[in-house]
Amino acid sequence: MYQHINVERTSKTSIRIHPENGSIPYSYSQWRSSSLMPRAITPCEHAIYMHLLSILIENVFNKYNISYTMMAATLLGSYTRHDILPWDDDVDLCVSVSDRYRLQSIIIRELSAEPYSIIIMQLYNKRNYDKIFFSWCPHAGKTPWRFPFIDIFYHDQNGTHVWLLGEPRSCPVRLADVFPLILRPLGVLWLYAPREPMAHFESRKMRYIETGCYAFPYSHKYERKLRNRALFIYCTKLKFVYPYVERQCVLNKCTEYLKLGSKTIIHKVVYHYTYRTFLYAEKNPSFIAC
Repeated sequence: MYQHINVERTSKTSIRIHPENGSIPYSYSQWRSSSLMPRAITPCEHAIYMHLLSILIENVFNKYNISYTMMAATLLGSYTRHDILPWDDDVDLCVSVSDRYRLQSIIIRELSAEPYSIIIMQLYNKRNYDKIFFSWCPHAGKTPWRFPFIDIFYHDQNGTHVWLLGEPRSCPVRLADVFPLILRPLGVLWLYAPREPMAHFESRKMRYIETGCYAFPYSHKYERKLRNRALFIYCTKLKFVYPYVERQCVLNKCTEYLKLGSKTIIHKVVYHYTYRTFLYAEKNPSFIAC
């Protein structure tokens, strides 16, 4: 599944990747970690995430036509890194609440036994979400669930907007900013994402999308705080350690280049439509999402 990436590629020889070509070339031998913003997961844990996601995509979402999207920091990672954020340690997906019971039933009925050994656990709290993980992985701290895990959040919608259920609340997003969904890279995989990622980031009151890098003090691996405050660094200081996305949007096309440093281009993705590349608050300081 995992192929080698030649990180010495230049713009003349970069790989153009596309969902129809299957899994994305990827190499853990190219992983580095910055002391300024260390990686939060190991190559093994990242590979487990990719494996768990691939099973869910093939055996649940695609097989039973259940729509899903990346959200929150996972979408941010796909948008800015074509991968899980190096300093993030969980994966967040969103599914329609109308598919919740069906999703739970399919996983319990078809994936709980070997060879999959996948568990879905509903958490009865204000956030109102589910966790999905392999039964053979280690426990996350002293909790009953295991790590790595995928969090499944649920949304509802009407004729004009989509909104996330549970707390903390987020702003409604226009249907036109979500659908039709598009496929975006996440590690070796292609996952569905909202058509306008910036609208999602605004709904969650996220800022400094491509300029400021934040690592929150809480560890999902150990389910406890590792430090008293979040780490912050300007993303440009990490560009020679962690691959990042540079984009060009002109006319009716956006091209994303995954780069390392100033010159090395790992691959590129072309979207045949233009999406918004800025937060409205960056242009209008008085803008409030909701």
